[in-house]
Amino acid sequence: RGNKLVNEVVSINKDGSIDNKSLVGLDYDFINDMREQSNYGGSIGAQVNLYAMVFGIFPAVIPPVWPTSSVENTRFRSVVTTKVINHYGLLEETIAYKDGSIVSTKNLAYDAETGEVLLTKTVNDFNDDVYNLNYPAHWAYNGMGPAYKNLGVKLNIGSINSIANASKYFVKGDEVIISGQTDKYWVNSVGTSQITLIDNMGINYIPAANVTIKVIRSGRRNQQSASIGSVTSLNNPLNMVGNVIQTANVINSNANEYSENWRIFCECGLNPKLPGNPYLLGTKGNWRPIKSYLYLNERTQTQSGTASNKNTNIRKDGTYVNFDPFWKSNSGNDWLIPTDLATTAPKWTWTSMISEYSPYGFEIENKDALNRYSSANYGYNHALPTSVASNAKYREIGADNFEDYELGPCDDTHFSFRKLFKASVTNTESHTGKKSIKVNAGSSASMRKSLKDCPGGDCN
Repeated sequence: RGNKLVNEVVSINKDGSIDNKSLVGLDYDFINDMREQSNYGGSIGAQVNLYAMVFGIFPAVIPPVWPTSSVENTRFRSVVTTKVINHYGLLEETIAYKDGSIVSTKNLAYDAETGEVLLTKTVNDFNDDVYNLNYPAHWAYNGMGPAYKNLGVKLNIGSINSIANASKYFVKGDEVIISGQTDKYWVNSVGTSQITLIDNMGINYIPAANVTIKVIRSGRRNQQSASIGSVTSLNNPLNMVGNVIQTANVINSNANEYSENWRIFCECGLNPKLPGNPYLLGTKGNWRPIKSYLYLNERTQTQSGTASNKNTNIRKDGTYVNFDPFWKSNSGNDWLIPTDLATTAPKWTWTSMISEYSPYGFEIENKDALNRYSSANYGYNHALPTSVASNAKYREIGADNFEDYELGPCDDTHFSFRKLFKASVTNTESHTGKKSIKVNAGSSASMRKSLKDCPGGDCN
C-alpha cells in the first residue's frame, strides 16, 4: 500500500483451513522502560558573630550564635514506551527470461506455522495457470515439527501419572531433567494425563512425587521443511473452501512416508536382543524417508473434429480421470493415510523404499518396486562411500582397504579384517593404497560372513 510493505498473505493451517489475512515477515518489539531516582539531603549549621560593646567604662564582647538547617528531597520518575515494527519483504514472484521466453512463478499461499511457501503458480506453453501445492511433513508427523512448542517447558508435577494436558507439554523423545537428579531421562510415551520415562539404559524410571521436570531437548526435530507430497493441477486448490485438495484437473502427484523406527546397526558389536535406550541406539528419534509413491492412473484424452480428422486437445488433455489424495486431514490432528487407501485409491504405487540407514544418517540400502536392491558401504569412520552395488543387498556386499583402521572406535563386523588382524596391518608393503596386512609364511588371514538375515531380522 503506497510505499509500505504488505505482509498480509494467504496461509494454510494444519487442519486444512485457509486464512486470507495472515501476517508473515512482521516483527513487533514492544518495550516499556520505567525508572525512578530519589535524592535526599540535609545539613545543620550555625552562624557565629562577634559584637563589641562598651557599658560605661567596661568593654564587653558578645558572640551571638544563630543555628541554621536545610533539607532537600528530590525524586525523578520516567516511563518510556518504545514500539518497533520490522517489515520484511516477501518474495512474491520470480520471472526468468531466456531466449525470448518468459517463465513466471508466483507464491500464493504459505504455511501458517512456519511461513514456508506451500502453493505456487506458474504458466505452461499455452499461458494457462499451473498450480503446485506442497504438503509439509509436520502436518503428518508431529515429531518432525518445530521444537519451539515445548523446548524449555518447566512443570512442577505431583506425579507423572497425573499431569493435566500432558500431550500439550510433552512428546515422545523429549529429553528432560528432573529436580534432585543429575542424569537426564527420555519421554517414552505420552497419554492424555500421564507420561512414562526411561533412563539411558532403557529402564522405566518413576521420579519421586512433587518434582520439577524441564524439557532440555524437544522430541520434535525441526524438520518442518521436509515434504510428504505434492499435487500439481490446472485448478487453484484453494478455490475449495475448507479443503486445500483439488480433486479435479490434477496433472501429477507424489507422496512420501517417513519413519523413526529403525533396526539396530549391529556393526559395532551391539546386541539387538539386549535392552537399551532406543533414542541412544538410534532406533527411534531419527525421522527419515522410507517410501516414495506416485499416482498412476488413466489420463483424459479428448478428440474433436470430423470423423476423418479427430485431433486431441493437447491444451487440456493429460489430467487424471479421477484422483484420490494420499494424505487426508484428521480434524485438526496429524494428517493420516486413509486406512482403505488400497481399496479406494489403488493407483498409488510405491516407487522406492529405503530399507537401511547407517547410524550416521547415510542411506545404505534401498529397493525399487520390482524388488531390485541397491546398496553402499561407508568407510573412514562411516563418512565416505567405499563401494556401491546394484542388484545386491547390503549384507551381500563388502569392501575393505586396510587404510582406515585407525579411524573411529568401532571394529566393523560387516566386512572387515580389522577386528581379527588390526595388529598385522603394516605400511612397509602396499599395493594400491599405503597399507596391507602382513601374513607370515605358513599362516593365513581369512574371515567368514553369513549372507543370511540375522535371527529376528535385527541386523545384517
